[in-house]
Amino acid sequence: MLGYYSKSAELAKKISEITPGDLSRSFFCQGGSEANESSLKLAQAFHVRNGEKGRYKVISRKGSYHGSTYGTMWLGGHPGFPRTDYQPKPSNVITVPHPHFYRDEFGSSNYEENAINSAQAIEDAIIFEGPESVSAVIGEPVSQPLGGILPHEAYWPLVREICDKYGVLLIFDEVITGFGRLGEWFGANLVKTNPDIMSFAKGITSGYFPLGGTTSTKKVANAFVGGPEKVWSHMYTYSAHPAGAAAALANLEIIEKNDLVQNAKIRGLQISEKLLEMKEKYEIIGDVRGVGLIQGVEFVEDRVTKKHFDSSLGLNKLLTDELRKRGVWIRVPAFILPIAPPLTINADQTEELCRIIDESIATVNKKMGK
Repeated sequence: MLGYYSKSAELAKKISEITPGDLSRSFFCQGGSEANESSLKLAQAFHVRNGEKGRYKVISRKGSYHGSTYGTMWLGGHPGFPRTDYQPKPSNVITVPHPHFYRDEFGSSNYEENAINSAQAIEDAIIFEGPESVSAVIGEPVSQPLGGILPHEAYWPLVREICDKYGVLLIFDEVITGFGRLGEWFGANLVKTNPDIMSFAKGITSGYFPLGGTTSTKKVANAFVGGPEKVWSHMYTYSAHPAGAAAALANLEIIEKNDLVQNAKIRGLQISEKLLEMKEKYEIIGDVRGVGLIQGVEFVEDRVTKKHFDSSLGLNKLLTDELRKRGVWIRVPAFILPIAPPLTINADQTEELCRIIDESIATVNKKMGK
């Protein structure tokens, strides 16, 4: 950890207490992009300290989003953030299919088979690139950009096993999923898999102060212990800012005091039930998915082919406008309605939110001729 402020040290201790597994050493920065950038650098530096300088490649998944820096923006690919202005793609980035059964790329016959095939794609990529050249695999336990994709329970344990087999570090991007949003403290808890490195931001202060960070296991952190030549050469101007640490500690106290992690789980079940009802009513809904307070609705022109509506029809703008007319502001991307209300939302507010979403989709469904 850079900086010796008491509040920052107190926050680092708190994070070590609530994160799963052996995650216990933290570095603080200003936001999610910097957190993931730090995690990538930490992973590569770890291998260098262990005499494996050739490990520099990173494997990510299509449809993921890990930040807006040049290094992170090429990890995955968000439909709402094209990269046409920022060529070329870094040569160290390897992209594999997402464990997304609704948009399966393998011809899988079921949810579990999709997970196994998706994990196998990671192993195939490691073997093809050469295990000695791969530094890390990075992914969100539940992927928000595509509307809350929760892989089958077999997926992440398989990925963990594959990473261990080839000496590759596993990085969880918990910038969005961390600190209660999934109905668990972290996505790692939900998917029952512990990473080597975890990136975090957003939820640690609930957005009240720009703060992010990277936390790692003792095994990773200890590679940088032993003298000046071992030190991790990495920093930001405002790393470990005490005001950010104070805001985070206050925020985490509120989350615990008000049992907001459990609230996210309960409200998530309420939302899921309502979304399933909407799917039965409206032909433009192809799929509903998610967990806790990260959920989504995917819209299609044809349920059989799963073809999306032509962008010229402006379905996303129509839905954004209908929601706003009814008092809900959600910026709807191309074909997915993302649903991520605050952790403090109560039962009545959730009911009202779902009613407005239902009415808005009904109007757009009619306008689309369904």
